[in-house]
Formats: sequence, structure tokens, C-alpha cells
Amino acid sequence: MKTKKILTAILAMIMACAVLAACGGGNNDPSPSSSPPSGSASASGNESENSGGSASNYEDDPMYIAAKYLMENAEAAFMGATDSGDDIVFIETADMAAFIIANGEFQNVSFVGEYEEGDAAYVIYDDVSGLALSFEIIELYEDGSFVCDVGDIGHFGLSPTDVETAVFAMLLIAGLTDAVL
Repeated sequence: MKTKKILTAILAMIMACAVLAACGGGNNDPSPSSSPPSGSASASGNESENSGGSASNYEDDPMYIAAKYLMENAEAAFMGATDSGDDIVFIETADMAAFIIANGEFQNVSFVGEYEEGDAAYVIYDDVSGLALSFEIIELYEDGSFVCDVGDIGHFGLSPTDVETAVFAMLLIAGLTDAVL
């Protein structure tokens, strides 16, 4: 159980870091360099040396690590929207849940951590912020989709989707929006 808590905390930190990494880590220069720096090409002519790094560099990327964990461990994946049209992705594993919501102002709020599941209610405890998100399923449909109530915040609907689509959507939201929580 302690290993699962550590892994959940690591995944939560990776998701938080992934947002920062996807935003360029503070590099405000939007213009890409179209040519390599002078003198950077190796005289050996070995293409793998000139390619800018080894093929395994992506395996160290926080976004890759988070996506791989979710792809390998997800038990259920859902996507949907709030009453106001904000996009939501919810992925559940045996020991944690990942929930992200993005609004039209390129902002997101995510909750990643342990969760409790009741008769028709969920509570997700975010390992980074220490906050919790509670919602109650108020309508359940035959196709597996459902509508949830988040109290004063309103309602949202989620429909089942394949894990790959949900993970891609979650990482896309995290990479293209700013985290506000």
C-alpha cells in the first residue's frame, strides 16, 4: 500500500510538472531556430550523433511517464463537458484517479491522487494541492455515461471512451492550458 501511495504522489507531481514542461519551462522566445548552431555538426558524419540526442530521451519526459502509467493501469476512462461547455477528462486506476477540466480561457484545474468511491459519489484527493473534489452521480445511462452534480459548481456529463483517447486528451489539455490549481 505504501508503494501505491508513493507512485500516486509521483504521478501527481509529474502531471503538475508536465504542465510546466509543456509550456516551455519559461522560454519566452517563440521563434524556433531553423538552423543548428555553427560548429555543432560532428566531423564524423555519424547521423545518430548529429540528431540531437539519444532515442531514449523521451522516456525521461514527465508527460511520457504519466501517459505510460495511465495507459498501463487505467481501468476506466471518461470524457465529457460541464453545463457551461468546459471539457473534462476522468481516468480511474485501481488506486488513484486523474481528473482535469479545461475552460475556454486556456486554463485547467486537475485533481490527481487517491479517491474514495461510495454508492454514487466520488472524492478525489489531489496529492499536490491537498484539496479534494467531490461529485455525485445523479443520472446513470445504459451506455455507461452519467451526469454528476458538483454542488455549487454545477453539473457535468461523462461518457466512456477508450483509454488512449482519454490519456491523449488529458495530456493535450495539460500541455495547451495553464494550471490554475
